[in-house]
Amino acid sequence: MFFRKGTATGRLAGGMIWVSLATAVNRISFLGNSIFLARVLGKCSFGEFTMARSTLGLFQLLSGFGLSPTATKFVSQYRETKRDRAEAIITFTTFSVSVTSFLFGISLFLFSSPISIKALKNPGLAPLLRIGAFIIFLGGIPGILNGILLGLEAFKTYAFLGMFSSILLLVFPVLGAMLLGLKGAFYGFLSMVFTLLFAGFFLFKKEIGKAGLRFPVKGAWKEAHILFGFSLPVLLSSGILIISTWVLNALLAQREGGYAQMGLLAAAVSWRGPLIFIPGVLSNSFFPILSNFLGNSDFRRFKKALLLQVATIAVTTSIGVLLVVFFSPFLMGLFGKTFKGSSSILNWMALSAIPMGITMAFDKIFQALGHTWLGLATSLAWAGLLIGLSSVYLGQGKGAEGIARAFCIAYTCHVTWQGIIVFFLLKGVGKGGKSVPQRTPY
Repeated sequence: MFFRKGTATGRLAGGMIWVSLATAVNRISFLGNSIFLARVLGKCSFGEFTMARSTLGLFQLLSGFGLSPTATKFVSQYRETKRDRAEAIITFTTFSVSVTSFLFGISLFLFSSPISIKALKNPGLAPLLRIGAFIIFLGGIPGILNGILLGLEAFKTYAFLGMFSSILLLVFPVLGAMLLGLKGAFYGFLSMVFTLLFAGFFLFKKEIGKAGLRFPVKGAWKEAHILFGFSLPVLLSSGILIISTWVLNALLAQREGGYAQMGLLAAAVSWRGPLIFIPGVLSNSFFPILSNFLGNSDFRRFKKALLLQVATIAVTTSIGVLLVVFFSPFLMGLFGKTFKGSSSILNWMALSAIPMGITMAFDKIFQALGHTWLGLATSLAWAGLLIGLSSVYLGQGKGAEGIARAFCIAYTCHVTWQGIIVFFLLKGVGKGGKSVPQRTPY
């Protein structure tokens, strides 16, 4: 063993190894899923699939209500010092997600036709959204269970569940699309979520028992205040990317040839996933440990871990971007003949991964410090700039490439103003007994 078990270094190393493995498999699986679906469905149908999936992601965001990162933060922060609060938060977040998933699943089912006709200008997407309503209903619980597992630092179980999910993603939707086209792909997603629901709950109960925590417990509703103090701003901040992407997709879809352009954009976005592999790993691994450092007032290690995280993200992502840009014609061609000649879209999207990766780290820092509303403000500014630039480029007829350019410029501005704010928040922390400037007393 290179690191002693139980030490902060050992915990960090163990977490990074397992989360890295799960994230790597997930990125490969998502990329493979996109390539196979694009080749089976074709460029236009793949664009329709992307629009329906984007709409589904919007409802999944709302049904989750930011409770998964909420569970991660507070379970990791209180599982050793205030076990009763950790138990109450686990119970509260789990049952809350069950309720919100049901409500938003019903809403999507009832409003699938108006959304398809008025917002997406494609009535044929309504049946897909109705299938998606059942995915929303069942999919909330696996998400919150992942957040709790991270809070417990059950990285091995989290990784196993993530890899199992990745295998299902690569198999079920692709087989469904080969048999039944677009509808079949969504039936595949539904089968995948149904399987994960049972597997996730079984592993969750096992880890809760190992940690010596009770579930469920009475009086969990006393933790409802975290919804507005932490979960709501986290929901809005983390969801701005999903909301903005949906808005841009809808704007693109309403233009002539929009769904074909959306297929090209989706192909480029698929390659950005592997580029933010390291940022995703570091954000998920560092977040519960950084929160634990705060809970134990270990400010020196908190700042050291943060600097290591940001530097690693910047260097590794830059190397990946150079490789993707060099091989971009070949990488786009993997999606099919109709995707060739669109490498410029991928180049712009790849460049956006560098500042995007660093903002993922900064977003977690805002959450760990309790400055979730401040993080939300920076994200809102980014979203406004992104949508504004995209509208200008779409007006100039640049299509998917214009949106990719807008992502690159907006993320560069975003990481700049976030970095300045984080610098001033942490300036002087740990010197002379000065504490971390946490704003919200949870």
